[in-house]
Amino acid sequence: MNKTGLILSRIGEKNTIDAIGKELDMRDSTIRAIVDSLVHNGYLEEMSCGGGCSMCPASCSLPSSSGIRAYIITRKGMKYVKKPVQGVN
Repeated sequence: MNKTGLILSRIGEKNTIDAIGKELDMRDSTIRAIVDSLVHNGYLEEMSCGGGCSMCPASCSLPSSSGIRAYIITRKGMKYVKKPVQGVN
């Protein structure tokens, strides 16, 4: 799986940008740029904390004013992560 796919799958596993960066040996700024692209292209959706924690699937228990950006993987993102690897037969 390419790095974009790895980042997407790690976000789907509720990993932080920092943890993903350490695992993949990439700068946080690079991962944030990839995440922004994934959001723009419909693979991730940024969650809004404005609805209150009871509506949030992340169960992070942080105040809605924390400034934390959280993402959920979309159906399109799930299809990308689960697509078969093309190989030579």
